[in-house]
Amino acid sequence: MVKISVVIPACNEEKTVGDVVKGCFDVLKSFGCEFEVIVVDDGSTDKTFKVAKKAGAKVFRHKKSLGQAVALKTGFKHCFGDIVVTMDADGQHNPKLLKPILNGEADMVIGSRYLTGKSGFGFYREILDKIFISLIRILTGLKLTDTQSMFRAIKRQALLKLNIKTSYTMSTEMVIKAWGEGLTIKEVPIEALSRRYGKSHMGILFPIKTLLIIFRSIIEVR
Repeated sequence: MVKISVVIPACNEEKTVGDVVKGCFDVLKSFGCEFEVIVVDDGSTDKTFKVAKKAGAKVFRHKKSLGQAVALKTGFKHCFGDIVVTMDADGQHNPKLLKPILNGEADMVIGSRYLTGKSGFGFYREILDKIFISLIRILTGLKLTDTQSMFRAIKRQALLKLNIKTSYTMSTEMVIKAWGEGLTIKEVPIEALSRRYGKSHMGILFPIKTLLIIFRSIIEVR
């Protein structure tokens, strides 16, 4: 029987993380497989840890915020799944993208917000997103529509091949490294809702850091 792990990085998401964890349980139960939901509390100063644990997740905690990528790596270290799903803790996604992997159609599946035409972002962030997506399409030849989405599923054996180095955000590096390994990547449409609570953790250095990650990853796989 296939095992599934959902890994959720969270920083000050007490208002949404409980519903997200419960939503994962509801969806995963329908697959009739063994599963776990892991929340990595990345230095939260609110009740994220307690809320996630009460909702039934396995929770690991960083004493201070180390970034999304480090939080995900912590989750990967502790998960047991044959398939690993990553998603946000802010309530923007519904976890239903496992079927292409379960059907043997892909090694990695990305939930694309742009296939539905609604990114859930403001104007500035959406323009940045589309610039990065276009750049990755040009550099790799991949015909993807949403390389930045961290709502994705990947076979564990494929994940182990990627050698993710960034400590910032790993969405683009995962895509480029997967392309370099010749993995099959598929997209499925998802609907991303606007954030209900809190604020995005994207800083003013986000564009520069993302560009550096893209070019460094391209150099590493060539």
